Amino acid sequence: MLAPAADTIAGIYEALMAEPQSIQVTDQLLDGLFASLEAIDAMLDGQVGERARAVLGPIHEDAPSP
Repeated sequence: MLAPAADTIAGIYEALMAEPQSIQVTDQLLDGLFASLEAIDAMLDGQVGERARAVLGPIHEDAPSP
């Protein structure tokens, strides 16, 4: 039920990272996206799709600070 939402969040994140000049990508924005994914994951008892984890997890941890 919420898995499509996780994919949507991952898609938004990918778009932001593909064209960062079009929007200011800040730690706050990234933290918000990551928190949203964690909330969805909790609602699904840890069953968020691997695609969303693969996209958001490693990139979020390596994101440069402004």
